[in-house]
Amino acid sequence: MKTAKTLLSIVIPSHDEAEGIQHSIEEIEKVAKKCPINYEIIVVDDGSKDKTYEKVIALVNKGNHAIKAIKLSRNFGKEAAY
Repeated sequence: MKTAKTLLSIVIPSHDEAEGIQHSIEEIEKVAKKCPINYEIIVVDDGSKDKTYEKVIALVNKGNHAIKAIKLSRNFGKEAAY
């Protein structure tokens, strides 16, 4: 019988993080891939004016299905991401 692996959801609240979001995701993945768990990375774009959301979607479109992207209509504050 196979045992189910634990699912870890990592939520990254972001606002105007286009320059650093890819690096942040890559660093999180380096650690998460070493753990014997299933994981997902949820990036919540909190009304960014830059290309944060587009950078995350580009990673998803490259086939990284562990990443989920949510775009809020305006800046609600980091607390809204959770």
